[in-house]
Amino acid sequence: MTERLYALTQPEIIEHLQTDGELGLSVAEVRSRQVKFGPNELFRESRMSLWRAFVNQLSKYLVLVLISVAVFLGLTGTYAQAVAVLLMVTARAAFGIIQESRIEHSRKIIKKLTGPMARVIRDGREFQLTASELVPGDLVLLNRGDLVPADLRLLQTKRLTINEVAVTGVSSPVEKTAEALADVNLPLGAIFNMAYFGTAVTGGYGRGLVVKTGMATEAGLLSSFMRSEDRIKTPFQRRLEQLDKHVMVPYLLLCLLIAALGINRGGEIDQMFLTAICLAAAAGPWNLPAVATAAQAAGIRRLIGHKVYWRRIFAMGALSNVTVLCTAKSGTLTQSKMTVRQVALGGQTLEVFGEGYDPKGNFSGPVDIYKAHFNLLMKASALCNNASLQRGGITVTGIFRGLTSRGMVKDWSIMGEPAEGALLVMAAKAGCWREKIEEKELRVAELPFSPARKRMSVIYRRSGGSMEVYMKGAPEVILGLCTHTYKNGLVIPLSDRERQEKLMQTASMAASSQHVLAFAWRELPAGDRDFSEKNIEKRLVFIGLAGMADPLRPDAHKVVHSCRRAGIKVVLLTGDHPLTAEALAGQLNVFDQDGRVLTGPELEQMTEEQLLEIASKTSVYARVTLEQKLRVIEALKKSGQVVAVAGSGASDALAVQSADVGIAIDVTGAGVTREAAGIILADDQLGGIVTALKEEKEWFASVEKAAQYLLVGSVGSVVSVLIAVLVGLPVPLTPVQILWSGLIAGALPAVALVMGPCVVRQTHRQRDNLLVDGPAWGHIVTGGLVTGIGTLLAFWIGLSMGNEALARAMCFNTFVFSQLALIFNYRIAKHGVLETGFTLQPYLIGAVFGLAALQLALNYVSWLQPGFGTAFLSRLHWACIIAITAAPAGLRTLFRLCNKVGKKFMFLRV
Repeated sequence: MTERLYALTQPEIIEHLQTDGELGLSVAEVRSRQVKFGPNELFRESRMSLWRAFVNQLSKYLVLVLISVAVFLGLTGTYAQAVAVLLMVTARAAFGIIQESRIEHSRKIIKKLTGPMARVIRDGREFQLTASELVPGDLVLLNRGDLVPADLRLLQTKRLTINEVAVTGVSSPVEKTAEALADVNLPLGAIFNMAYFGTAVTGGYGRGLVVKTGMATEAGLLSSFMRSEDRIKTPFQRRLEQLDKHVMVPYLLLCLLIAALGINRGGEIDQMFLTAICLAAAAGPWNLPAVATAAQAAGIRRLIGHKVYWRRIFAMGALSNVTVLCTAKSGTLTQSKMTVRQVALGGQTLEVFGEGYDPKGNFSGPVDIYKAHFNLLMKASALCNNASLQRGGITVTGIFRGLTSRGMVKDWSIMGEPAEGALLVMAAKAGCWREKIEEKELRVAELPFSPARKRMSVIYRRSGGSMEVYMKGAPEVILGLCTHTYKNGLVIPLSDRERQEKLMQTASMAASSQHVLAFAWRELPAGDRDFSEKNIEKRLVFIGLAGMADPLRPDAHKVVHSCRRAGIKVVLLTGDHPLTAEALAGQLNVFDQDGRVLTGPELEQMTEEQLLEIASKTSVYARVTLEQKLRVIEALKKSGQVVAVAGSGASDALAVQSADVGIAIDVTGAGVTREAAGIILADDQLGGIVTALKEEKEWFASVEKAAQYLLVGSVGSVVSVLIAVLVGLPVPLTPVQILWSGLIAGALPAVALVMGPCVVRQTHRQRDNLLVDGPAWGHIVTGGLVTGIGTLLAFWIGLSMGNEALARAMCFNTFVFSQLALIFNYRIAKHGVLETGFTLQPYLIGAVFGLAALQLALNYVSWLQPGFGTAFLSRLHWACIIAITAAPAGLRTLFRLCNKVGKKFMFLRV
């Protein structure tokens, strides 16, 4: 750091940044600083000019080969053909620019929609906005699960811990302080009053002032770690490489064989080598990257329409390999819109009425009898809480409740954890508002919740100086720390029998799919200053239980059913009570085989070998910690499964990151979880998983079919030239015609094929399977032979009717129109165009008719004829071309119809 901001006191840093430590910046000042400092972003790349993009396209290997061919043709005096090749180069480069710009545009949209968020105070009001809008001097709030949105100088911390491995290299979380440090040079890892852009808040909360943004932050100076994903190859890239290894070497050898045979039979050396080079350049695999790019761009755009975003490039192509989907409960399978439905205190159960986060509702039951007990439970719910109630994005307190309700129809919402929001709303229904209590009582310390502790405690000092502890957490944990209970207005010892009764009451509430929390309380002496966990969380008084209902997402059943149909096992990993997990799993039909619920304590006793064996049989895990979730995921991966993990809360982040495919539910999701995920479901709909799975399978299926189609054209061109050379005929296609057939007439229909939806029939894709498998090669070779022989037949007919120029024109048109007819057979592998129809293929129809028009122009526009070796064709010529082109498709359709009629006849006979 160039400035030792960590050495400044709080008044000094506030003065240095010209801001307010309580109210934050004014909106007007923010606008001024946004102009001065720009967006708070890393990697703000300048927009590439059209000319630079065109030059980049020209530097690609295939384009360089084409330019070399054009230069050779120009040097040999065939200027028209050289111009034709340069036109194809220009078209190819323009197509590449368009496709790459579409992908870049989609990536920018995704980056904007999924960027990190920040909670900031401006003009004394709390806002949630994108991190890119922050400016130096902004007052930012941090909570567990947040990503630090800029470099901050901390002003307040409450057991704030941050994982700074991305910046400092220290893997363990660092506890932060708000105190000024010594005015000496300190390494980043020793600066405990700063929080750095991109690091993750692992516990506690705090607030700080933005001191650096964008590329000026420490993350900006060490920005190489942000681009490591660019070096990761996607599954599809690996399949392309496999196809290259299997196809290109034999294909290139075959092209060299053609050149050698042609020269041996008296052909001109330069023309035969040029023909071989053009055959190699027009090969199908060269077109596959462009086709895959078009498919990827189309798929990303369709998914953006469904608010499903691919954030990580390595997630593309991995989802269709998934065999196990591990999912959390709250916020993932459920809506994370919790509402307290039952309260248990004094041996009685009270029903709580009201909907959502609206603080209107009432309680049924003997509230008056337990008035003091009831009020204490409501007070604990309000104070042991860090959530805030909002309406229309404005924080609402008891003081302003009536004011905000007049003339307003905006929905109520909460800022913070859903469970805490539900408790806050319950307390508000009873007239208990945290802000009113805090006018007389002050929070002096907090022991934050963590997955390992399973509890949270706060200490409040009353006006007289005495202090009270309020605690909430998992019932079995809270009961384990309690020595007394509150009953009939008295604090009495908690007996083992009563402890068991309260655990049974917890189980009864959990069995109805409620998330149950327990509450405890105790008084502290006025002079006690030891706020450690060991001193505070002991000799507690049990108050009661609160059961919260978290409704299932409307599409949860559909997602589980669709995953099971696709051969994907669904595994539930939750920290909830085993009976809650069992009830939820029963509703969703998640159970597999023995229907067992494995708990965290049971998991803790298992060896890795035992877990590896039982993981394949178990679908529901309850009361599991983060470490235990990671053990289950690792065991599934070791057993050969491809694991996806869906989550939303901060505690899900490491599990999401450890998966083969991480999926974040965005609306209620923590920033650190969103950052760890490869796929984000931005509309808070779990059905996006099914949408993404379906889209990816369609993408792969369409690219597979496009690959097969391109290879048929490559085989056809090689077959026609090879047979002609072997039987002593002239080469049937000129180099320019070969290039046009492969790079334009072949590539554009393939691109159109992948841009439209594709019907997928397989239920599950095997991991790392080839783009073209054994059975597909049979179709490719057969199709290539038919196309090549038909093309050569047209050439032979043309020779018998006239000269070589006419024969090559007929051969060229036959080959191109055969390719255009062939593409429809790859729309659905088992059906032809007559069965599937034309209405579902607008891109394909447009490409085919557009190319047909271009092909006709090559024949009838006089100044194009010399470059492409075409000629004016009569009706008789076209009759021969159409007959040869239509014969294979007609025979296939006739065979399918006969086969269908035969099956119906056999069925009627039976």
